[in-house]
Amino acid sequence: MHRDASWEKEQAMQFNEIFTVLRKYLSDGHGVPSFFREFIQMITDVPESDWDTPKDPSGKCKDNTLKSYASRGLSNKFARSIVYKLDTYNLEDRLHNLPSQATDGLVEDINKFDSSIHINNYPEKIGGHVCENIRDRAGLVPQGRIDKNAALEESVKLKNNYGESLLRESQSYCSFPGCAKPLYKESKGQTQWVYEVVLIDKNKNNDISNLLAACPDCHATYLLDNDSKLMKRLINIKNVLSTATLGDLAVGDIKIEQNLHAALEKIKNLNIKELEEAEFNSEKIEDKIDPEKEPALYMLNRNLVTSYYLTVREILKNYDKRGDLDYEELQEQMRGLYRKLKKKNLSQIEIFERITNKIQTSTRHENIICQIIVTYFVQNCEVFDAISK
Repeated sequence: MHRDASWEKEQAMQFNEIFTVLRKYLSDGHGVPSFFREFIQMITDVPESDWDTPKDPSGKCKDNTLKSYASRGLSNKFARSIVYKLDTYNLEDRLHNLPSQATDGLVEDINKFDSSIHINNYPEKIGGHVCENIRDRAGLVPQGRIDKNAALEESVKLKNNYGESLLRESQSYCSFPGCAKPLYKESKGQTQWVYEVVLIDKNKNNDISNLLAACPDCHATYLLDNDSKLMKRLINIKNVLSTATLGDLAVGDIKIEQNLHAALEKIKNLNIKELEEAEFNSEKIEDKIDPEKEPALYMLNRNLVTSYYLTVREILKNYDKRGDLDYEELQEQMRGLYRKLKKKNLSQIEIFERITNKIQTSTRHENIICQIIVTYFVQNCEVFDAISK
């Protein structure tokens, strides 16, 4: 994992300066566009299976655009698209394994821009410069080393107090959208936890309801980021994760099945108006929620469907047979509600939260009960469309 040496940076390096030196020693003679794509793959956590696909950030760019980035620096939009995917482990590994002659030349060239770089620290220092530059281009707010150290000290305290609960809540994966890195490493049969604790709303107290477990890279980036939209997404993610965890811990107390019976009996009162016809598709959760983009929502749906899908289906079938509700009409209501929310260009997790809240308003039942009902309709194809391949 990248050790964020950028906090110890002595002087600024521009993206084009870094790129030019690295291309000289790492490109094997490839042209700028080809090496640029390879370089982005080295500094992000995009898996090899997704290279040269729509999930590869540089794969969407034309050659002339990449040449412009190489000579003038990244655009704000492109930097934002990769800033929460940064992981310079592969770049640092490549640098560590350069032949000694190439290493000497690279250090000499890069030392012209940062005199603190030497033979014993060049991979980490270069990785730090890359991350700093991209965060800068993404418009993140610069902070000093003291702030960084204070934040890490605070994270240690929060891990001691809440770490176990936050890891269980996130199922040991980074909670940030588009990340989902494991928060642990396995070595010689031992598990080493590698994570930090993020304060979601930086203007509020460090209560557990305002905390998420995250990988060190997302933590370091979010310290600089004041994007209110991302903060709202993290709040939605926290709501989904914490409610699901509460449901796991309190199954015996709130009597899930009994409450499902009562809630589903009232669900016919949703009264969704102006419904539009929606095409029925047979895709399931794994085809409709990308675990990399929305890891929290994916895990919640997977777990609740595994536990309660058959129960919900049996209850609904019985109510339909008895004439207590019209199952087909209910399906159309859920499809219509999803389509109306989709038109507002909301994220999947925002749509999930809105439908959950709608059901909760109608049934007056606990949030976890309403989430279970929504996950049933996700699996049953009324909510969410198939992921574009």
